[in-house]
Order: sequence, then C-alpha cells, then structure tokens
Amino acid sequence: MSDIKIRIEPAPEGPRGPLADELGFGRIFTGRMFTQRYAPGKGWHDPVIGPYAPLPLDPAAVTFHCGQMVFDGTKAYPRPDGDLNLFRVERNAERFNRSAERLAMPPVDAAFHVAAIERLVELERAWIPHQPGSALYIRPVMIATDPSLLVRASRGYLHYIVLSPVSPYFAGGFRPVSVLISDEHVRAARGGTGEAKTPANYAVSLYPTERPSRTDTIRCCGSTPPSGATWRKPVP
Repeated sequence: MSDIKIRIEPAPEGPRGPLADELGFGRIFTGRMFTQRYAPGKGWHDPVIGPYAPLPLDPAAVTFHCGQMVFDGTKAYPRPDGDLNLFRVERNAERFNRSAERLAMPPVDAAFHVAAIERLVELERAWIPHQPGSALYIRPVMIATDPSLLVRASRGYLHYIVLSPVSPYFAGGFRPVSVLISDEHVRAARGGTGEAKTPANYAVSLYPTERPSRTDTIRCCGSTPPSGATWRKPVP
C-alpha cells in the first residue's frame, strides 16, 4: 500500500447485514467515499475518505450547464487466498486523465489516484461480494464546481471515488447481448469526445434504445462513416 496522506473520517464499518444475493449493478454503495478538491494556485488538496453522502453543489455549477464531468470504472476481485486483485487500475487512471484533458479539466496525480483507490478499497473490504461473477465496482468521477452560466471551463473541481458491490452488468451474466448499430443516431464523431468517458456520450445513446420499437435491444452504438464511405443498411 502506498504511503499517502489522506484524512480518514469516522464512517460505518461494513454493511449492516449480509449482502443480497441479487446485487444488480450500481444500486448499492459502500459506507465510505474519497474526495479531494481543486483550486487555481492550490492544485488538488484536502483529500479525505469519509462517509458516503450527498454532494453539496450550487445549482449553477458548471458541471450542470457546460457538462464538464468525467468518470471511469474498474473493479476489485477477491482472491482465493483472501487478498484482492484490482483490474488494470493504473490504465484506468491514465484514461481518466485523458478524458479530463479532452474536457479542459485538470489531471489528477495518477499514482495518488491509484493509491486513493487502494486505501478506500482496503477500508471497505467487508463490502466485497463473493457471489459468482460479482465484484466491487470502483467509480472515480471529476466534476466542475464553479457557480457560473458562462460557456467556459470551471476553475474549481471535485474529484471523488465511490464503491459499489455488483453483479454482472447484464442480468443474463456473461452471455452474448443484442446490439443495435444505428446510422441515424450518432454517439461519437471524428474530432468529438467519443474517446472520453463523459456522461454526454452515454446520454445520447438513450433515445434510440428507449424507443418502443427497440425494447428487445439493450445496447446501442452509432458513429459517422469515414470520409467518402457509405453505410450498409442493416438487415431488417
């Protein structure tokens, strides 16, 4: 475990009872979360692991009005020897920073980010599920916090990490799923933010999958064809 200086505040010790057999995905959250804040001239500061709680945000926060927000995701798995494995957490930290750069947000120190995840997961070991296919999902997030309606990058930011014991994302487990390839609705385009893990990329995929005629399709992706190319129409 890296030697990092994070203030640890009192928080509930583990779940109040056994975890449910049906965890779902992202519905249950552990009792602790990590936070730190960013300010110009001060950088990232006040790293804390404290109780999981709602975030106090101004209604005019830039994250709501200009959409400056990024996130990522990885998992912790229990090992037969009782220790834990983190899934390529360093690579996820790198992607988190690439997403932040694309949205004009400050990078986090990747090594500190990883160490914060390690510390948080260690404190929340009791929440790690042991059902087949389950894991402890790790969700790092960065949001813009300045109260402003101007179309500009925020000056202040919040970086936080929450944990969630989860079953496989799809209720059917690790089996093939139906996917709609759309030539009407575009999720990513050349020069856009398709590579960044930012909520708008996911929000635009909701409309085609929520349409009544698509109730049998659970995922949707769409993009623009290369220059000079044309789409092949899907088979009905």
